[in-house]
Amino acid sequence: MAFEPVSLGESSEVTIRDPFTPSALMYEQAGTLSNIGSDAFGFRPGDIPDFQIPRMRLRGLITEKETGEELALLDIAGSGVFMVREGDEINIDPRQPASAIRISEISRLSITIETGTLGRIRVLR
Repeated sequence: MAFEPVSLGESSEVTIRDPFTPSALMYEQAGTLSNIGSDAFGFRPGDIPDFQIPRMRLRGLITEKETGEELALLDIAGSGVFMVREGDEINIDPRQPASAIRISEISRLSITIETGTLGRIRVLR
């Protein structure tokens, strides 16, 4: 049996995915198997009891020339400075791994965040 090599071509982009981060397909499969929607495993906005939001400060704004995408430098007291973009979900307190914030909007003068919880997914082999 012979296989022909596959050419990526000049215009094809190869994306590299973090192997330790669950993919969208994993969430879809988990939702199908448990008979619930796949979005139930993602970020869910809401109040989190006993969750202290640390002081945060916008340190800088970076705009990519080609795409116009904005990245912000977010200074979180006690944790350091992080580069974030809209849609990023960050866990702040390692003692509460399900609690997180989501970056919902970045503007020139501010960052808007939402507090909520992260869903869980198990991968069994």
